[in-house]
Amino acid sequence: MHKEVKKILENDNVFFLDGQAKVLNGIGFAGVKGFGGGFDKYALSMFGENAMKAFVQEVVDDALKLDRALSYLDVEYPGIPKIVMTHYAPIKETIQGEPPEIWPFLGSSRLLHPIETRDVIAAFHGHAHIGVLQATSPKGVKIFNVAKPVLEKMGYFGPYIFEIHGNDEEMKIIPVKSGPHFVKERPN
Repeated sequence: MHKEVKKILENDNVFFLDGQAKVLNGIGFAGVKGFGGGFDKYALSMFGENAMKAFVQEVVDDALKLDRALSYLDVEYPGIPKIVMTHYAPIKETIQGEPPEIWPFLGSSRLLHPIETRDVIAAFHGHAHIGVLQATSPKGVKIFNVAKPVLEKMGYFGPYIFEIHGNDEEMKIIPVKSGPHFVKERPN
């Protein structure tokens, strides 16, 4: 069933980024689902039972897919601005506020390597509903947690536009004031 739904959406110009890249209006987008596994020195490693190894392998595979998609953009569209989309968080700073006990299930710093080495200007993820909206990676990439509860907590009610004007100091999220009838009104 999900293959049929995916095909219908693709026919309406919805793009699924599972290790692929897409260029829209001069901006390169690359994405993967990502996966859990933890962050930095607390990241899980491939040891022990097969189930644990498979858990870690999932995010390793997605990090490699993301790197290949970004590499494709580098080769085919040199110098193009690149944005990464994932479901899981690539840094722990955007999941602050979530219980630390569940951090290994909210993302993995393994996703960060391709983001920081491929000149990505920004990365967006969801999944961490209690996290924070924005953080910066150790190498200066802006990372946004765009889980709906986080956006609403910050006063953003969709849809949203991410604007870039010249340099990363001018990046911002802007709520669209008019949109489809199902868009929630901003509170007074």
